[in-house]
Amino acid sequence: MSKFFSQMKHRGIVFKIFVITTLLLLIASLMIYFSIYFFLPGYYKDYKLNRLEIAMSDLIKETEGKTLPEFFEASQQYQDENNAMVYLIDTKSDYGLVTAPKDYLSQKLLETNELEKSISLKERDYIIKISQTLQPVDEAQSAILRFFPYVIIVIFLISILGAMFYARILSKPLLELNSVGKKMAKLDFSTKSEYKAEDEIGELAETLNNMSSRLQRTIDDLHIANELLTKDIEHVKSIEAERKDLFAAISHELKTPITIVKGQLEGMLHRIGIYKDRDSYLKRSLNVMEDLEGLVKEILNLSKIENEGFNPSLTDVNISRTLQDIVYSFSYFSSDKKLNVSLEIDPDIIVQTDKNLLEKGLRNVIHNAMMYSPNEAEIQISCQKEDTNINVAVFNSGVLIEEDHLKTIFEPFNRLEKSRNRNSGGTGIGLYLVKRVFNIIHVQYEIKNVKNGVLFTINIPV
Repeated sequence: MSKFFSQMKHRGIVFKIFVITTLLLLIASLMIYFSIYFFLPGYYKDYKLNRLEIAMSDLIKETEGKTLPEFFEASQQYQDENNAMVYLIDTKSDYGLVTAPKDYLSQKLLETNELEKSISLKERDYIIKISQTLQPVDEAQSAILRFFPYVIIVIFLISILGAMFYARILSKPLLELNSVGKKMAKLDFSTKSEYKAEDEIGELAETLNNMSSRLQRTIDDLHIANELLTKDIEHVKSIEAERKDLFAAISHELKTPITIVKGQLEGMLHRIGIYKDRDSYLKRSLNVMEDLEGLVKEILNLSKIENEGFNPSLTDVNISRTLQDIVYSFSYFSSDKKLNVSLEIDPDIIVQTDKNLLEKGLRNVIHNAMMYSPNEAEIQISCQKEDTNINVAVFNSGVLIEEDHLKTIFEPFNRLEKSRNRNSGGTGIGLYLVKRVFNIIHVQYEIKNVKNGVLFTINIPV
C-alpha cells in the first residue's frame, strides 16, 4: 500500500488511472442512484398496469360464458392477488355489481390504475371494470433521498477501493515495462519483462524484450568492431611512427655518404693535401657510391614491399629447394671466409606463400649469419616439417649479441657496432626488411643467443 501511495505522489500512470477510475465509478453510481430516484415511479406504474392487463385477460378467459356466481368467485381470488376492485356493469341497465377486497376502501384515496373490457357471461353481456390502487411511490422517493448521504459515503469508499485495486492491476505491467525501458536507455539489457499475456501489453512486453536482445547483440558487435578499429588505428599509428623513424634514419644514412663523397670531390678539385692523389680517392668515392647504391636498392625493395604488403601473391613454394639455391648463391662468399656450412633439410617441403617475399627474408637471414660470423665459423641450416608448421633454423657460431641489442635488432639502421660503421656490415636495414616481410606473410621468427653462437628460428604455417 505504501508503494502504491509513493507511486501516486509522482502523478504518473498510477495516479491518472486511479483518478479516472474513481470519477467513473462515482459518476456511474450517482447516475444509477438518481435514475432510480427519478424513473422508479413511472416504471412502477407501467409495470403494475402491464401486470393488471395480463391478469384481467386471464380473468376474462377463465370466466367467459360462466354464471355470475362463478364469476364472483373467480374475481374474488383475482382481487386478493392483485389488490384490485372489480366492477361488473350491465350494458342494458344503469346498475352495476361491485366486488372489492376487504381493505380496499381504506386505500381509495391512493392513486389507481383502471381498465375496462367487455365480457360475456351466461346470463348476458357485461362490462368488466377493474380499479387497482398503487403504493405511495413518492414516499419511497423521499426515503431514497433521505438515505442519500449514507449512500454517497458507501459509493465514495467503494469507488476509491475499486479504483486503487484496478489502478494497481492495470499499472503493474506498465510500470514493469517502464522500468525495463529506463534500464535499456542506460544500456543495461540484463533485465527482461516477465509479463506474459495475450493482449496489447503482452505484445509490447515481447517487443521490448526482442528489442533489448537485438540492441544487446548490436552493441556487442559494435564493441567488437570498435576494438578492431582501435587496433587498426593503433596499427596504422605504429606504421606511421615506423615510417617517420625510417625516413629519419634514411635521411641520416644518405647524408653521411653524400657528405663524404662531396668532401672528397671538393678536395680533389682544389688539389688540397692528400686529395691530390685523385685516382686513389676516386676509387674511394666509387666505393662509397656503390655502398650508397646498395642502400638505395634496399630502400626501394622495402618501399615496394610496403606497397605490396597487404596483397601477397600466394603460390606453392618448394622451400627445400629455395634454401638450397640461396646457400648455393652465397657459396663464393662462404668459401672466401672459409665458413663451414652444413644443411639438414627435408626434401620437397611445400608451403603456400609469396615466393618472392619468403625468399627475400630467408636470403637476408642467411646472408647476415655468414656476414657477421668470423672466418672458419660454422653455419648450420635446418628445415623440418611438422603437422601444421615448417621449422627453419639458421645457426652461426663465434658471435654473440648483447641482450639489450636483441630488443632493438629489428629496428632500421640498427647495427651490431655502436659506431654504426658501414664497413663492418651491410646497409643496416636487412633485419628490418626481414621483419616487414615475415609480418606480411604471417611467419613467426625469433633470434636469440645460444651456446657458442646465435640461432635464428623461423616458423612457417603450411
